[in-house]
Amino acid sequence: MNPRRDEAPAKALRRGPAGSTPAPMRIGMQTWGSEGDVQPFLALARGAAEAGHEVVLSIASARDAEYEAGHERLTIERLSGEVPQLEGAALIERVVATASPLKQFELVLEEAFAPHVDALDAAARSLAGRCDVLVRHHFLFMARAAAEAEGIPELSVFLTPDLLPTRQHPPTGMPSLGPLQGLGWWMMRKGVGGVLLPHARRFAQQRGHVAPRDVLRDLWCSHHGNLVGVSPALFPRPDDWPETHHLTGFWRGPMSSHGEPGKPAPLPTWGPHVDFA
Repeated sequence: MNPRRDEAPAKALRRGPAGSTPAPMRIGMQTWGSEGDVQPFLALARGAAEAGHEVVLSIASARDAEYEAGHERLTIERLSGEVPQLEGAALIERVVATASPLKQFELVLEEAFAPHVDALDAAARSLAGRCDVLVRHHFLFMARAAAEAEGIPELSVFLTPDLLPTRQHPPTGMPSLGPLQGLGWWMMRKGVGGVLLPHARRFAQQRGHVAPRDVLRDLWCSHHGNLVGVSPALFPRPDDWPETHHLTGFWRGPMSSHGEPGKPAPLPTWGPHVDFA
């Protein structure tokens, strides 16, 4: 057992007396995808740095852009072997033109994710080895594994709320089934699992980990906490969500060289489907 496992959760989540400022932490963050997956993490990382924490943000992006840290306590690391900008743009166009959310998911997984699993894993292990807590894009199951190996807590980030089961809403891309909503979520887990689990199980076998059986429980969600970066004005928090799901509001920061100055730009986000924030 890693000797840090028993002490790390308390260390990483330590707080002072009620109403006091949390003690500074070393926070590792990892995201992957397009601008819709990068910009919210940049805003979150800058906010954490401004709050006094030391933050390292690892970015794997389809956009050939220079991201400015904007704070002395924030370090940005770019993943090597990323999808070239032109290839990434072409892939996004193909994803948008695909009607089936499951086919969209499969297309992104096979062409933009699977070829980079080893590099994403190396970045995740590097972060986990030098941080107190790891905050990761929900898709990055290797970051969850890296945090568990180091014995530190990890938080999962969802930038769209319709990937977390609730009786009040259907999963992404599906109609509401009313009292049979659970059936829709079962179908979603089976469909996504049929595409993603073979990759995740291959990864687990190569690293000597326990093979995952369920997409949400074993890959996407965190036992410590799941941050849903969506405004409650657009998506009120479902009553049946567990306490580990936190609807935080959208994380917005300065967006250089994207869209018109002073105007919000549509941000396509890679994941099981393409969503526009």
